[in-house]
Amino acid sequence: MPNSAPVLEVVEFTTHDGVSADDLHKALELLEADLRQAGGFLAQTLYASAEQPRGWLISYHWATVEDAKQSMARVAATASFAALMQLVDDPGAIRMSYGIPVGSS
Repeated sequence: MPNSAPVLEVVEFTTHDGVSADDLHKALELLEADLRQAGGFLAQTLYASAEQPRGWLISYHWATVEDAKQSMARVAATASFAALMQLVDDPGAIRMSYGIPVGSS
């Protein structure tokens, strides 16, 4: 039986000094509407890094790996994405990882 669990994407980044969880939540709320229109988006959760000051992780759930990998290109020109990127300290240092469900035993 195929596994119907969502694909996981984890995005790691740091923000400028003074950026709060509330600032990020507001930016992500605006971005979520654009992600839903991009296709395949299921959910997102923001986490504070336990290891790095000003570090954050966002977990995204997607319908497919292709949806996850194409999502940034699909929303890159939106105002919501630009607003989020203004909070990020070094956009070139953003790390993205993908996880594919393997089923349970």
